[in-house]
Amino acid sequence: MAYAIVKQVVWESVMNKTGNGAFLNTQTLRDKADAEVEAILADAPDVGRLPYLIEGMIPAGQVHLLGGPSGGGKTTLAFQMLGALMTGDQFLGRQTRQARIAYISGDRPTLSVLETQDRCGVSFPVFSAVDENLVGEDLITKIFPRLTQICGGKPDVIYIDGFTAFVPGGFLNNYSIVAKWLAGLQRYCRKMGITIIGACHTAKTKEGEMFLNPRQRIAGSVAWAGFSETVLIIEPLTDDKDKNKRIVHILPRNHQDESMILKFNVEGRLQLPDKITHAETITGFIMSGILDGLEPGSQVLYSFLRDTAVNKGVNLRTFNRWLAKMVEEGLITKEKRGIYVVPETSELAELGLDTEVTAETFQEAGE
Repeated sequence: MAYAIVKQVVWESVMNKTGNGAFLNTQTLRDKADAEVEAILADAPDVGRLPYLIEGMIPAGQVHLLGGPSGGGKTTLAFQMLGALMTGDQFLGRQTRQARIAYISGDRPTLSVLETQDRCGVSFPVFSAVDENLVGEDLITKIFPRLTQICGGKPDVIYIDGFTAFVPGGFLNNYSIVAKWLAGLQRYCRKMGITIIGACHTAKTKEGEMFLNPRQRIAGSVAWAGFSETVLIIEPLTDDKDKNKRIVHILPRNHQDESMILKFNVEGRLQLPDKITHAETITGFIMSGILDGLEPGSQVLYSFLRDTAVNKGVNLRTFNRWLAKMVEEGLITKEKRGIYVVPETSELAELGLDTEVTAETFQEAGE
């Protein structure tokens, strides 16, 4: 999070704690806010100095978040991700580094977790804070020390379901408390050489809300996004009639954001691609609710897509590169200056792409 934003939020917190400055002059408030900001930033993670567990997505030795609404598919995605890390297999088209996994449940008993493991075809050690009556207890002193025994050694990755249940005092909306707690976990990760992935809740997306920055949609304080590394968001598509598709936003702090579409298969698992291409990333972007209703063979103007992308926060230069790549890979056809055509169904089938997913398109920088 930018220094100016951190300072503004902390300053507001300081003013609230002092009765909006009733007894302290403005300069005193600024000095106090500056001191708190420096203390918080001193504990901020040193980004990009450790190798990736998942290439371009999950750096080792950091705290990361996986968010989504209830029933959105985050547990299924998490279990399949953990399964890939256990074996060193690819995940979402990325190379992984094999790791020892520990799973902490802050909201489910062990039996429920094991049932989900069975559905996802994975198996890893489970510690249920629900069963042990440790929900809300300190992770570092009360729970982490018990993981070595159940894992047969120090874990490389600790996945925590119901992550927010362990915030001190349950104050998940308090910026200062969340920031200091996450900073403490970051220090622990660096010291112990482990990676933490915490599952958090996001509000269900309403129509038109896809334009919001997904990283800021973790329920609670903005400190969740500000003091974590990569944020993953998985949620249902707003226009999915079959209710089996999910859009996944991958939001690393120091890497390019991506979005993609995944489907549940008949076994209740997400169908993961072997390789994520640039075109698939754009397809996910389009299908995130920004453009819909376009039929195969229809036209779309560049100006419409450009304005929509800019409203979503996409850099125009990056967008133009995406568009050129889509033309190159045959996902759209340039008809003339500023006008593009969505391929017919037969053309999409030849590309091996789902017609329903790719039959939304657009057009390019009015060259």
